[in-house]
Amino acid sequence: MALVTSNGASSSSFTHRSKNFDVFLSFRGEDTRLGFTSHLYNSLCQRGIHTFIDDNLPRGEQISVELLKTIENSTISIIVFSEDYASSTWCLDELAKIIEYKKNGHLVRMVFYKVDPSDVRNQKGKFGEALAKHEERFKDDKKVQRWREALYEAGNISEAIKLLLDIESNDVRMVGIYGLGGVGTLGNGLSTYEVEELDECEAIELFSEHAFRENKPNEDYLELANQVIRYAKGLPLALVVMGADLYGRNKLEWKSALDKYEKILNRDIQKILKISYDGLDETERDIFLDIACFFKGHYKDYVVDILEACDLYPICGIPKLIDKCLVTVDQYNKLSMHDLLQHLGREIVRQESPQKLGERSRIWCYEDALDVLNGNTSYGCVEHLPNGLILLDWPRFPSSLPSNFRPKKLVSLNMSDSLIEKPFKQMFPCKTLTYVDFSWCEFMRKSPDLSMTPNIKKLYLSYCKNLVEVHDSIGCLVKLEELELNSCTKLQILPSCLRPQRSLQKLFQDLNLGDRNHVELFAETFVRSFPPGQIAPTIKRIGVHVECICPSPQNSGIFYDNYEGVHVECIDMPESHIILDKVLERLQFKSLTYMNFRSCQYVRKLPDLSIATPNIKELDLRQCGNLVEVHESVGRLDKLERWDLKDCIKLQIFPSSLMMKSLKGFRLSGCIRLEKFPNIPQEMEGLKFLDLFGTAIRELPPSFENLIGLEQLSSTSRLVDEHYSIIMMAFPNMVFRA
Repeated sequence: MALVTSNGASSSSFTHRSKNFDVFLSFRGEDTRLGFTSHLYNSLCQRGIHTFIDDNLPRGEQISVELLKTIENSTISIIVFSEDYASSTWCLDELAKIIEYKKNGHLVRMVFYKVDPSDVRNQKGKFGEALAKHEERFKDDKKVQRWREALYEAGNISEAIKLLLDIESNDVRMVGIYGLGGVGTLGNGLSTYEVEELDECEAIELFSEHAFRENKPNEDYLELANQVIRYAKGLPLALVVMGADLYGRNKLEWKSALDKYEKILNRDIQKILKISYDGLDETERDIFLDIACFFKGHYKDYVVDILEACDLYPICGIPKLIDKCLVTVDQYNKLSMHDLLQHLGREIVRQESPQKLGERSRIWCYEDALDVLNGNTSYGCVEHLPNGLILLDWPRFPSSLPSNFRPKKLVSLNMSDSLIEKPFKQMFPCKTLTYVDFSWCEFMRKSPDLSMTPNIKKLYLSYCKNLVEVHDSIGCLVKLEELELNSCTKLQILPSCLRPQRSLQKLFQDLNLGDRNHVELFAETFVRSFPPGQIAPTIKRIGVHVECICPSPQNSGIFYDNYEGVHVECIDMPESHIILDKVLERLQFKSLTYMNFRSCQYVRKLPDLSIATPNIKELDLRQCGNLVEVHESVGRLDKLERWDLKDCIKLQIFPSSLMMKSLKGFRLSGCIRLEKFPNIPQEMEGLKFLDLFGTAIRELPPSFENLIGLEQLSSTSRLVDEHYSIIMMAFPNMVFRA
């Protein structure tokens, strides 16, 4: 158990307001006063933790106001659950108040002394017997119900960790701490419990304990202290080390030290963070350093392609870094790492040659790279670009590349925001090239001939405001997956045919049509039509942002004719002004699995989707403020997994029943006019999360119990209270959120 005192700090933190006691002990005196609780109390006091114990206070039927104040003004409550804890109404009143204060940030820790947490949570065994007696004794059902809810909540807190550790298993388990040095995750053979980094308040307090020997910063040093907090990003190790390092120094010394931290990683922090790095093999270390120096925030697939060309085996190497918590992959498949780990990687490279840039293995600052290329360092003068380059990332480069530049291994070419007018009449022969970015090149009038680079997967030409023509060779790029031409306002000439592009998956366009009635996919350009059949049959994603499209049937033609036989999997059109029900009535995308029409204010009715999109898996209709009706058939989409109708404030007409065996998450929160929850005629085992908060629903049908897999219900307290006994019997393990 981790507690914070005036003499030290650990992972639990105190708020800054004054407290009567650090710890409030809640326990059943007859069970543990002379045993466990006595030892716990003495141990806390010996460590300087100011702890409240009731010392045989006289007890009446009601808990005293003074005792309630003591609980409220304590930093943390420790509840010792013993066999007869629930037989005491006094203890139950204490517990109810503690759980109530917990919602406002009060810290709670529990000890289960010869008690199974599940007995507390589900009121079984002696806890169940005690509650039954209280129900017979008291006529106040609400009081007993409040006790039940408090016991359930207390048991819930422990159960989450218990489930991860699988304490009841007969298997041999190994439990250990591993991960990013200084924060860690707790794990065993089957599962992990990730320890979160400190939030801002916790970080300030921990740092202050070491830098000021108080639980808050000196006012004169507040701005400097906040710089440290931003630098450490919640890593306890860094906060402790830097706090100790800065203790007793004046403001000028603080500023100097902070400047040094930004450039050179503290040795003690580096030593801990480097433990995981030292356990990597040579190629894994190279991958880590490349990500730290160049690729943090880049898509994983992009990085894999480049590192594969470097013979670093990233397909097996990156998972190794993830296992060691050196790298993470976010929900968008982008690589990330803690800022201090990035600092570690760059510091390792800096130490290769602290004084000579040209002798380092990696250079990540444009200014440093230009110094090396221009011969301003001891590396010597470089008069041309090496043909062995794998990645050339040179935004705002001059008007032309060296004439003798003929790279053989180039994978990625980024020349966005450059001054070129004619990048190349014909791109140099390069079969390894897969990523090309010429976006924001305002002087480019025609895209280059790409016939000698047949393996390009992604081509970005967006915001080239003088681009008039896209070269026909794009139509020959059989591996092209993404083509972006957003906001090319003078674009007139497109490739004569895009059909060979069997791999094309994404075609993004920003539409801002004003009053024009017949500008189709390539709006905000001078392109007036996109002939049917010219879109690749295997296009998988259409991303369209429509800022000002007239709500007329003509403009719905974006979808009517152009996509015959196209295998689209995703339509992403948030904030569109399109008349959705008109479009979906004619839409025939059998392969469609994801639709996002969030905040589309012209959506008034969701039509029958069973024929047009029978395989839909995710449907996002959040904040469609004028949506009134959902067609009855939508309730029978058996492939739908996630359905979000949050804040559809006019929604009233809804399917009378749900038969959606695949549904996992369903959100109706904020549908303030929706009064009735549909029947569930058959068991729906898949639904885990249901959000009814802020709806007008006051009754749940008896068939609600068919949601047999439900784990989390968000709803108003009133709805839960009115159906509590039914819900508890049907879903004993469910978590409520009000």
